[in-house]
Amino acid sequence: MIAALVLAQLVLAPRLLAPAQARAQAQAPGAALELVRTLEPALDVAEYAFVDLDGDREREWVLIGTNGELVVHASVHGEASPLGAAPKPGTKLADPAHTLVTFANLDGEGGEELVVLSPDGALAYAFDAERGLAPVERLTRRARFVLRVGKPTLADFARDVNADGRPDLVLPAGEKLEVWIQGGAKAVENGAPARYAAFKRTAVVATQVSRWGARSTNELSDVLESSFSIPNLSVRDVNGDQRPDLYVVDGSLRAWHLQREDGSFGETPDASVDVSLFRDTIAEAKVRPGHTLAISDDPDLDSRDLDGDGIPDYVIAHRRKVWVFAASTKGPQFSQPSTILKTADDITALQLVDLDDDQRPDLLLVKVQVPTVAELVRGVFGEWEVTIGASGYENVDGRSFSNTPKWRNELAVRLPAILKLFKNPEQFIQRFEETARRFRGGTIGDFDGDGRADVALVSSDRAALELWRGREVPEGPLKGSALDRGIARVLFEDPNTTWDLERIAGAFAGLAERRAKELTGSRPREAARTLRSREEFKLVALRNVDLDGDGKDEILAVYRTRASAGRLSIDVYRAR
Repeated sequence: MIAALVLAQLVLAPRLLAPAQARAQAQAPGAALELVRTLEPALDVAEYAFVDLDGDREREWVLIGTNGELVVHASVHGEASPLGAAPKPGTKLADPAHTLVTFANLDGEGGEELVVLSPDGALAYAFDAERGLAPVERLTRRARFVLRVGKPTLADFARDVNADGRPDLVLPAGEKLEVWIQGGAKAVENGAPARYAAFKRTAVVATQVSRWGARSTNELSDVLESSFSIPNLSVRDVNGDQRPDLYVVDGSLRAWHLQREDGSFGETPDASVDVSLFRDTIAEAKVRPGHTLAISDDPDLDSRDLDGDGIPDYVIAHRRKVWVFAASTKGPQFSQPSTILKTADDITALQLVDLDDDQRPDLLLVKVQVPTVAELVRGVFGEWEVTIGASGYENVDGRSFSNTPKWRNELAVRLPAILKLFKNPEQFIQRFEETARRFRGGTIGDFDGDGRADVALVSSDRAALELWRGREVPEGPLKGSALDRGIARVLFEDPNTTWDLERIAGAFAGLAERRAKELTGSRPREAARTLRSREEFKLVALRNVDLDGDGKDEILAVYRTRASAGRLSIDVYRAR
């Protein structure tokens, strides 16, 4: 299991750290990728974006410095000079250490505005050809962001929460999120009519804030680092009225704020449940050799549409007991379970999965067996196994599951000797790193304007950018029914039920190779460009953006300079 976790970390980590053989942007023979522009700003960049600020369909390059500098590089028609147009400096942010920024078209006209949250409230900055980005209006003084983030931070806080076509504000405020809806006319300020509609706070929802810190001692000084993470607002229609509702997680409490016809939300939840109240009376499962592994003794809640009415239903599990609650047009309810299921064994994990392709999710229960003492002793010197049991309960009528499992299987994860792992861990880590390198970073866009998807991938040796043009590209990662089918195949249909580290690594490697073949059609590349030196630059993003509005996406390779993490370099490529 440890190996599987390590592998997951390697696979899910950023995969665009591409080593390059030279800084020179050498053109491969017969290639059709041209370096048309390079941006290397002389300031430490906290955030950057490519945004149409003036409504001309061309993207401006917006740089936000760590000290609050606002610099805009205007779009350039046709053949661009190496540095593009002269940058337009804007007004500096007043309090960069306590500032969140985002871009949104607040009034539905022209280009997008820079929206700023700070202790001074919510402000809108608009682009002017002479002044660059400058403040034009205070949206509301009461929406104050007072948390310290250290430098201007790009965050998705301007969202259309009530689906009326206008961006609203979601303000992080400590242990809660404030929802500010853009609504009616705004009062006149300083004798001038307001440019944007008024924002009104319509809901305050609790949220879980994750905090962590670290302290390092250097001679006689201490350095204390403290960080926090605030989850974004969860929005989903939970009563079938086609209006998004708010979902709140606060410890063991779950709450739902339903949207009204006027787009507002109630201050108090319309439905709530404390999942800690659902408890099985059987004794708590301890981590004991030979018994089922209980990761946590907290109840587990999952949600999917069980009966096909378009409204999510809910399942709560604790130890060996499962409660099923059917929702309706009134929203979630947890007073009348449609069924209560009792299992024979403790549950390690619960998942709602469509196991039989009937478009109705079934109940999947997974249990991980802790090895016995004898197996652990044997595992010190030789191979040992961890058993994973899977049981699938069929969705009977959209409101209940079968009393006994329709699908049942056991998988064995075979692990090498514990002493071998301790003596030579590099051998296993290297194998997983080799697998992770097979996942090639890339981007998909229309690079030549023919209306068909083109693909740009980082080469397998991470040295070059490669281009394939003009073919239909399959969907991205598995989701929905495809993901359900994959889970069912691995757990219940594959005749080989033993998984060792080599097979796990091979499965992920095969997945990476299949994805690359799907994207490229197994054809030879049509163009290639050498990427920057790995020793000097760290490739942090590969993006496609139509900068000049001509219907053809440019390919952007975004680097951070290793000598100074705040310095940004962007190379722009165009397909010819």
